[in-house]
Amino acid sequence: MGLDYATPEKRDHSARARLILKCVACLVVCAIALGFLLPSLNRTSNCTSQGKCASNLHQIGLAIQLYENDYHSGYPDCLATLLVTEQITPVVLICPDSTDTPTTAPADQQAADLAKPGHLSYLYLGQGFNAKTVAARQVIACEPLAFHGNGIDVLLGDGQVEFVDLNRAKKILAGVKAAVRPVILPP
Repeated sequence: MGLDYATPEKRDHSARARLILKCVACLVVCAIALGFLLPSLNRTSNCTSQGKCASNLHQIGLAIQLYENDYHSGYPDCLATLLVTEQITPVVLICPDSTDTPTTAPADQQAADLAKPGHLSYLYLGQGFNAKTVAARQVIACEPLAFHGNGIDVLLGDGQVEFVDLNRAKKILAGVKAAVRPVILPP
């Protein structure tokens, strides 16, 4: 039976060395785990902003339905009308991935402020339609391609919001640019 006759100083150094090695090993494991997690966290952040954008379009869709019920005149002529007539805030009209900012104008001037660049992220295609004339797969509102790069969120006539891939997004936006009415979500 060998007894350890090392001096207390030697025992402290070896205990410290073991503790340092354990800490270094732990840091290496954490660094490796972080290397795997960072891309996932970035995708989660991107998904979160796309989810917020989809939520904004859904709220816009609900406000359009409320407007039609309140005024019995079909869909509003523009999204600015919703700021005046429905309980929708300027923040809802901004995609979180855009450089646009919500208007900070007083309530009575907010609708006019949307006509200025940088305060409205979504394209509105619902003018002249109503719940009876709109098709379920008709695009009522969407975002420009610039915000999510790999596709766009669209608000459809049935109230659903879908994220469409780049190829279908380009077809939708080509229809918008050519003033095609109605723009139907391609299969």
